[in-house]
Amino acid sequence: MTWNTVSDIDVKRLPGKHQLLIRSNHDKQGVVKSRKWVRGCDYLEATVLMPGGGKRTLVMSHYPMASWVGARYSIHLYGHTHGSAPPMATEFGGRVDAGVDVWQFRPVRLRDVIAHLEELRRSGFAVPGDY
Repeated sequence: MTWNTVSDIDVKRLPGKHQLLIRSNHDKQGVVKSRKWVRGCDYLEATVLMPGGGKRTLVMSHYPMASWVGARYSIHLYGHTHGSAPPMATEFGGRVDAGVDVWQFRPVRLRDVIAHLEELRRSGFAVPGDY
């Protein structure tokens, strides 16, 4: 499924059972008010179970942050910049633009975000230190 613009989202066609909306400055009221969303908010921290066990914290907001909760280990997902803010890999986490316009106008899967961060680390782009 693809969209021509971020605001063209047909909520009913999104994959998955539990859709969360992290509101943005582009959202149309029809999208925001859809009953399909389990929750709509401006900021969310969530712990997800990873394949093979283990847990990972996701920090989600529309706007990118230079520092976020648990930055060394957690993954910060954001939009707003339309790919103009570079991703940042930390030792075990990182920051990635999850906007559909950065991912061929398709929803991005968490496993693809993690693979992208791992590639950045292998390429020597991890940022060491406090965040």
